[in-house]
Amino acid sequence: MRGMMRTLAARLLVLALVPTLGFLVVGGVAASRSQDQARSSAQLDRHIRSLGTLMSLGFAIGDEEFPTLAEKQAARFGITVDQVNVLLGFDLATRRDDARALVDSLIASLPDHVDIGDAAAHMESARAGFDSGTASDDVIRINYREALRQVESAVDVELTHATELLGSGRASESLLVAFDELRTLHRIVTQVNREVPLVFDVIISSFTLESSPQPLEDLHSVAGWYDEETVGLSGRLAGDAARLWTSLRSDPRVVRFEDRVAEILADGPGSAVSTDVSALAALANDGFAREALHIDVFEESAQSASNLAAAARISARAAATERLVALAALLALTVGLVAVVARSISKPLGRLAMAARDVSSEDLEAGERAGGGGPTEVGVVRAAFHDLVANVAVFDAQADALAHNRLDDPVLSEPVPGRLGANLQMSVAHLSQTMADRERLHEQLVH
Repeated sequence: MRGMMRTLAARLLVLALVPTLGFLVVGGVAASRSQDQARSSAQLDRHIRSLGTLMSLGFAIGDEEFPTLAEKQAARFGITVDQVNVLLGFDLATRRDDARALVDSLIASLPDHVDIGDAAAHMESARAGFDSGTASDDVIRINYREALRQVESAVDVELTHATELLGSGRASESLLVAFDELRTLHRIVTQVNREVPLVFDVIISSFTLESSPQPLEDLHSVAGWYDEETVGLSGRLAGDAARLWTSLRSDPRVVRFEDRVAEILADGPGSAVSTDVSALAALANDGFAREALHIDVFEESAQSASNLAAAARISARAAATERLVALAALLALTVGLVAVVARSISKPLGRLAMAARDVSSEDLEAGERAGGGGPTEVGVVRAAFHDLVANVAVFDAQADALAHNRLDDPVLSEPVPGRLGANLQMSVAHLSQTMADRERLHEQLVH
């Protein structure tokens, strides 16, 4: 009996859960997509942060290269290192050591997924060559430039990964705009970091007997590209990055450096030759300040993009959690409601079935134990069952009266509803009349 009840409940449960499970599948897919978006946003945030670290590393490499080469090249200008320190306003050795420590710290802080190739090995070669005094200026410069090239390759890889994540179609419009801004600033900062070394390459090459036109050509290319890329940039930037950019473009140090570069490009290599060491020192300081200001704009833009990616990650995770909680609550509510409904049907049916079994075992009083409750249809069946049991009880009493020849028993005249009752009533009346006639005939025969 319990198995039947379980079967009925199970069937009702399956019937109710089929559409519910379909909804759960759709909701589960939506929750899974939210989880994927959260993971993508987390990865994007990681790549953006790595970009900021790599850009800082590139700037630090340039910051280490300048005092290293300036100390070796001071003799070309006929001055001592101490004089250079006074002109520049800072100690070359201290700046070099600080830059070395920063480079090492940034390399150590890079995440495991970032590959800068053998940049660290080139940095060690440049340092060893300078410290031992055995390497030429060109060898040291080549090692620094190769290390910077490796870092820039790592930047390109991070940009590619971030672009692929953004291309998945799950990024918000604001995040797409922020990342496009970041890529533009990356290109600008990369070229800006090349300008100071190129300017001094032009100046230094002007002192050699066989000067090469290549540094001047490279400077032409970088400066022209910078002018094209920055046209209208202030209108494309947003927030603090726009404010910093506006401040940068009006900064006196930036204006002086770019005016000097324009003079060199307009007048040719000869204009780069200068015996005014203090003017060269001021030019270097203006160039460094210009680089630092550009880095500030990039870092602000990177922070803004990182904040948007983090916000997208938090929002996606919250959405996934809400969907999962809603789906779990829906499933629990569905199962609970189905269980209640199934019980409201199966329990009264079970009592009715048990009463029917007992009646079939000649326990006519079991009909009273069929109970109540349940749907209307169950009530109709129960009422019919009660009537049937009542009729069977009357049939049984009438059959017992006939069997014991109690023809005057009132039960024989008790009406039974229905066609079967009418037929039975006619049979009882006919049988009673027959028995009465036989009894009178017997009395007449005896008489």
